[in-house]
Amino acid sequence: MLTGVRTERFSEQHYQQTPENRVFQHSIPGNQIELPEGFQNSLRDVEMVAVSFTEFLSLHCVLSQGVVCESWQLEDGRGVTYPLTGVVNSHMMGMKVGNSTWSTASPTEGNITITFKHIFSGNRYNLSEDSISCVWWDVVNSSWSTHGCQLTSYNTSSSQCSCDHLTNFAIIMDINGIIDINEPMLVWITYIGCSLSLVGLAAAILTLTSLLRTPGSRGNLTNLIHLNLCCCLLVSEVVMLSGLEQTGDAVWCGVVAGLLHYLLLATFCWTGVEGVNLYFMIVQVFETKYSPKWYYHAVSYGLPLVIVAISAASRPQGYGTDEFCWLNPHDHGMIWAFAGPALFILLMNLVIFAMVLRVLRQTPGRCESEKEKKSRRLLRHSVTLVTILGLTWLTGFLFFSEGTLALAVIFTVLNSLQGAMLFLVLVVMQDNRRTEFLRIVRFSNSLTYRFISKTAGTTTTAFAAHDEVPINPRYSGELDLCVSRDLQERIHNTDNKRY
Repeated sequence: MLTGVRTERFSEQHYQQTPENRVFQHSIPGNQIELPEGFQNSLRDVEMVAVSFTEFLSLHCVLSQGVVCESWQLEDGRGVTYPLTGVVNSHMMGMKVGNSTWSTASPTEGNITITFKHIFSGNRYNLSEDSISCVWWDVVNSSWSTHGCQLTSYNTSSSQCSCDHLTNFAIIMDINGIIDINEPMLVWITYIGCSLSLVGLAAAILTLTSLLRTPGSRGNLTNLIHLNLCCCLLVSEVVMLSGLEQTGDAVWCGVVAGLLHYLLLATFCWTGVEGVNLYFMIVQVFETKYSPKWYYHAVSYGLPLVIVAISAASRPQGYGTDEFCWLNPHDHGMIWAFAGPALFILLMNLVIFAMVLRVLRQTPGRCESEKEKKSRRLLRHSVTLVTILGLTWLTGFLFFSEGTLALAVIFTVLNSLQGAMLFLVLVVMQDNRRTEFLRIVRFSNSLTYRFISKTAGTTTTAFAAHDEVPINPRYSGELDLCVSRDLQERIHNTDNKRY
């Protein structure tokens, strides 16, 4: 059980002049004990200070109150029932100064600082922060004691304690569960959901682009806002699928985390712009000489860039964790660099929606004009859009912070399907966009038919080939049924003559 003892004997100046000499490290990196400055002053009538540092490798397994002591035992899952209480989640370390354990003579001398690297570390394990205790082994009572020790800092990978005496230390906590990010259910949900989302977002982008190119629709700011929102979300989905788990290279992982931070902030900014645009359309209506779209672009792409630049400059180590290429939720509140702006935008939109609804409710339903009915539809679609994004990243924030299996499933489902849900809200549920999408599908089918016909060597009359699928030139998306039937009969008669 005993892995090593380090004993040294130096003068008081050795520890006083060089702070590093007061730090004693375990053979497993991340575990250390640091003696306070001036600890040697409490020793009486000694010219040389003797320090003995002891490190243990497996004693925590013997003294642990839980059923596991190494991470591989949880991987097997043999006889494990959660929550696991009183698990020793660190290797033990002990120290003596002189011939006996040392204790602080007065509060001004400072305490010993002990840093523990968790055996069960990272977002993979759902550690209960409320249950963490800095402990030492009481040989008289043969039990753990917390007297004289307190927790000073904690993250998913390590904990730091402060104690007023020297003995054998460890840290204990409860483990509420384990998250298998490669669990088949989550993998299948991710693959199927993200495939649907990418297709849905691509279809929405194609439809909105086509509408913006249509005469009479170029000035539609709503289409422009939704187009940019879908583009940001599509790129973020691609980055997330390709780089979220690429934690092997710390630099690359940080770049991926920074890109995701920027793209998701830009997505939320566009939802905020939609709320502002809805406000100017319904609540505070006024005509401007210039289109506000350039201001919308500057805010939606410029503000996230400023936030990411400040975050990366001040806390570069906050980008990327041991498990995910995302913001570290335990690095001095780094997660709030995303959650703060997103929460502000969601709350701002809720206020705007309430103001818009108040204005619309002042008009009786039977007296509504077509414009007011359209405003109600816009409000309904905007609320649905904000709800989808808000719920998705609320569960995402909780998942990356807490890491429970239930949150993993909910976040995976919502995040994987949000693109498909946005396609339903932004295209399928809106008549003009649905008509445009169907027109694009018919046109694509026409091109496919022509390609197959040419590949197979099939010939048709010039008239039939030119007018295979007639499309209304007024961009209404409707087909002239009479012309369509006439063309189909011509093609059918031509095929019969040929055979």
